[in-house]
Amino acid sequence: MKLKVSERELLNPGYRRAYVPPADVGVELLRSGESRLSELKKGQRIRPKKMRAHHKGMTEAGLIAEMQKRAIGRPATYALIIETLLQRNYVERAGDGSLNITLRGRAVLEFLVSRYPSLFSVEFTAKMEAMLDGIASKRVSYGQVVGQFYQALS
Repeated sequence: MKLKVSERELLNPGYRRAYVPPADVGVELLRSGESRLSELKKGQRIRPKKMRAHHKGMTEAGLIAEMQKRAIGRPATYALIIETLLQRNYVERAGDGSLNITLRGRAVLEFLVSRYPSLFSVEFTAKMEAMLDGIASKRVSYGQVVGQFYQALS
């Protein structure tokens, strides 16, 4: 079997620092001067690495159970969360009904977690849910919660 390989060099990341176009999701762009192919010669035999197996997705019920266990979301928002994940093509429904993360979903997840680890953690989300409950029950003011959130951002 013959394979053709190529790579592209990203000279100026520009808007790609914050946004990856859907056509480029899953495509790795190297920084200037980086190369994975520079040591290869034309006609050289290579042995491709095996791709990591995707772990089996979970059902909607399993996802909701996990969210409940971690104190994320509310019964009124579970369906909306799942619908949003599907509409934005972050997950797709498999033939057996399970939800599997897409390349786009994985790229968005990796971008957000790498850039904003403290904001995109289960602990932070659960803490925000508790704070919002505090506002609803008038144990804490909206200003206090927003002030704490603003501090976390800065």
